[in-house]
Amino acid sequence: MASALTRPTNIVSTIPIAIQPSSDSTSGAFEPTATFGKPLVDFLTVEGNYTFHAIATYGSDCTGMREMSWSLHVDVGIDPGKTNVTTTDLPPCPDGGACYRLTFTPRDKYGNLLGPGRADGFTVQAQPGSTPSGPVTDLGNGSYQVDVCTDPGSLNPPQIGIVQPGRPPVVVGPVNFRLFLYSVKFICGEQKDDCWGCAPVRPGRYSTEINIHNYQGKEAPVLKRAIPLVLAGAAIGREPNFKAPATLELIRLPAHNATMDDCCRLQQLLFGAAPAGPVPLTIGILEIVSTVDLNVTAVYTASDCNGGAPSIDVQQIGTKLLTL
Repeated sequence: MASALTRPTNIVSTIPIAIQPSSDSTSGAFEPTATFGKPLVDFLTVEGNYTFHAIATYGSDCTGMREMSWSLHVDVGIDPGKTNVTTTDLPPCPDGGACYRLTFTPRDKYGNLLGPGRADGFTVQAQPGSTPSGPVTDLGNGSYQVDVCTDPGSLNPPQIGIVQPGRPPVVVGPVNFRLFLYSVKFICGEQKDDCWGCAPVRPGRYSTEINIHNYQGKEAPVLKRAIPLVLAGAAIGREPNFKAPATLELIRLPAHNATMDDCCRLQQLLFGAAPAGPVPLTIGILEIVSTVDLNVTAVYTASDCNGGAPSIDVQQIGTKLLTL
């Protein structure tokens, strides 16, 4: 028994390939029988139409022959790991959500392009936090563009689902989407005399005021997470202990606006209400995350418990880039 396969190489030419099936290609599922075949793993790796022509001969003294032909079409199945996606910033949508122009180049796992001219071979669908805001444009080089807007205040990268007929949707998005992270130390409250010598700071009164300035020309979603290490005098984060964020707050900071978090606000986040009077020492880290580069400064004030002149220090908080 033999089988011939006509395999496309381009639009107008083909290459015949001979395949010799066998009766032992059962992967051990059962004993060899009169059923002949051959697994073709990673064989049909080029888009196009394939024609199979199978010929079987049998017998010794009196021989016979059977043959059959059939055809199938192989299409490019989009692989999200091989599909490149880049973004270009667009003006925000009316509700304040960020908008981007996604340029994506769909490929299968073998690197074959879907197109050009194949915008009718797939549809795009919204993903959680991301919604297409326009039609797909064929760029004529195997790449396509679509405008996508994210939910107001979202810190997630823009994404789309690509749906091909008969296939489950695949989700693609940029691999170089960046977030800006600021880690700000805060120290608030009063440290009384330390009889045991285990206080994290010397006796005194401390305060912190953190400024967040959006100097960009677009609204900035800002996520704030407070991580307490000393809470109301108790060192809850002293090694070997560690603490996760105790609070989570998401705000939308308009363009060319600023806001601040001082000790009253930080203690309100940590305790659920603004303090009614002096509170014991509270120390921690305020983590600030945004899709927009911000200007963050911290002002630290300290004084002793004897009425001495306070000291003040202003620090510019550097940016750390997170790539999703």
